[in-house]
Amino acid sequence: MGDADFRIALLFAAMKVNRLSLLCAAALLVVIAEIRAADTPPAKTPETAMAVRFELFVKNCRASVDFYTRVLGFSTDSTSDTYAPIRNGSVQIGIVLQGTLPKTHHFSPQNLQGPKGVGTEIVLEVDNFDAFYQHVLSSGYPVGEEVALRLWGLRDFRLVDPDGYYLRITEKKPRAQPAGALAPP
Repeated sequence: MGDADFRIALLFAAMKVNRLSLLCAAALLVVIAEIRAADTPPAKTPETAMAVRFELFVKNCRASVDFYTRVLGFSTDSTSDTYAPIRNGSVQIGIVLQGTLPKTHHFSPQNLQGPKGVGTEIVLEVDNFDAFYQHVLSSGYPVGEEVALRLWGLRDFRLVDPDGYYLRITEKKPRAQPAGALAPP
C-alpha cells in the first residue's frame, strides 16, 4: 500500500467513526483528489534524438553552394539553381533561392530587407581546426576575424558568407582553460 492509499484509508476511517456530515464528506473527497494529484508523477517529455538541419535563403544559389563546398568543405549532389542540400558531417544546410519563395512566406524577398541572419551566429565545430583554417585561407575567401582564443577556452575565427550570414568556425575541444574561463556561448 502506497503512502497516498494509506492516507486515503485513514480519511475514510475517520468518516465512519465520526459519522461526518455530507459537507465534510465532500471536503474529504476534495482532499483525496489533491493527495492523488500530488502523488502522481508529472508527465515526462519523451526523449528524442535531434539533429540540426536549417535553410539559408540566398540571392544566388550557385554562389552560395560554391562558398560552402569550396571554402568550407561541404558536399552536394545538386546542380539546381533554386535549391541545394549540402552536408558536412552531421551538419545539413538547405541553400534556397530566395526569389522562389511565395510572397506570403516569412523569408520572402519582400520581408527580407537588410542584412541576412541578423541576430544569428552559425557555429560550425571542426575536428582539425588548424588544417581547416589553412584550407579557408588558401581558398582566398576573406576571413572577418582572425583566429583568437576565447575566454571559454576554444579558438575560433569568423567570416561572413556571400549573402551576409555570420559564421563562427571553432575547434571542438578546449585547450587548457584559462583562469576565470566562461562556458562557450
